[in-house]
Amino acid sequence: MAITMTDRAKDKIQMFLNQRQTPSDYLRVGLRGGGCSGFMYDYEFISAPVANDKIFHFEDVKICIDVKSYLFLNGVDGDRLRRGSSEVWAGV
Repeated sequence: MAITMTDRAKDKIQMFLNQRQTPSDYLRVGLRGGGCSGFMYDYEFISAPVANDKIFHFEDVKICIDVKSYLFLNGVDGDRLRRGSSEVWAGV
């Protein structure tokens, strides 16, 4: 199984990459302890994936997920990713 991403999310991520003038960067997604469910999303834009990251391509958008987080994110349909007050994936 893998993750999927809505067109709206792809457009939003591509917009951020273009604003940063780094259209070829990856969005690296992970989980860390915290939040109501015990996990919080963590993300950053990086120029190259880390060894053993799971890599996904959605047209021009590249996502990488650390292996441990992938165990929990496998099968997710990406439409919204929020860290604090900062939202990266398009919200519904």
